[in-house]
Amino acid sequence: MVYADQRKFKKAIRSYQKSIQFQPHETYPYVFLATALSIKGKLKKAEKVLLERLKKEGDIDEVNYNLSLNYARQGKLKKAIKAMKDCIQIEPNYPGAKDFLEDFKNFRKKIQNNLPYI
Repeated sequence: MVYADQRKFKKAIRSYQKSIQFQPHETYPYVFLATALSIKGKLKKAEKVLLERLKKEGDIDEVNYNLSLNYARQGKLKKAIKAMKDCIQIEPNYPGAKDFLEDFKNFRKKIQNNLPYI
């Protein structure tokens, strides 16, 4: 996390990958790794990391939340909506999840109806 705070994302990514090797049952190294990859513009790799984590136990609500944000950044709003719904189903009061879900739904509706985004 120190490397990420210093904006040394290549080093942060390597450290998170090592952390996953030592703590494969924990959620946070996967989420932090995916976040660092996203910052570097590697959204597909971040998606892959989060999807891999969904196959395991732990704080899956957090993984779904971050996966949803990743999908939204890629313009995959249908998948973003589903992942955020999955997050809310697990933890109805996950901070910000309901707001993001409504935003994604509204944005998707505007795109489908060719409406201006603002």
